[in-house]
Amino acid sequence: MVGHVIGERYEITELMIPGRLSDFWSAKDLKDGSAVAVKLMNSDLLLDRVSLARFEREIKLLSEWKHPNLLRVIDSGRTEAGVPWLATRVTRVRPLYDEIADQSAPVKVVARVAAQIARVLAGAHARGHICAKRRATRSRSRCSTSAPSMSTPTCSTKTKTRSR
Repeated sequence: MVGHVIGERYEITELMIPGRLSDFWSAKDLKDGSAVAVKLMNSDLLLDRVSLARFEREIKLLSEWKHPNLLRVIDSGRTEAGVPWLATRVTRVRPLYDEIADQSAPVKVVARVAAQIARVLAGAHARGHICAKRRATRSRSRCSTSAPSMSTPTCSTKTKTRSR
């Protein structure tokens, strides 16, 4: 993969983070020379409709939603082989998981990052992207961010009825 050009613009330089669904690669933007990260879906999952739909949904949601604690998609597309990808600016050299796992990050840093993650999740929930009750019961849910004494959203679930 190293040396391949994705989207006629991003030259892959090295594997950053391997994953089951996709891999993050370091790349160079050939237009301006800047460092970018390219998230490329694993090609062996192309025939898995669920995985493909999940990756495409991630691209769509990240492209539409701007949040200071989310990756910002700067470009996306498909390779010549039809593999979906997205490109972001490089924001972190080392995955947070690795920093926490080897306990090199101070507790203050971990707490700050955890708060940022919570804000992203609360925002996603408020936008209707996350609702555990909805997923568990396959019913429509109405989310509200005005929960008493907390700033996180709450859900009220309504079972969808069919009319004939």
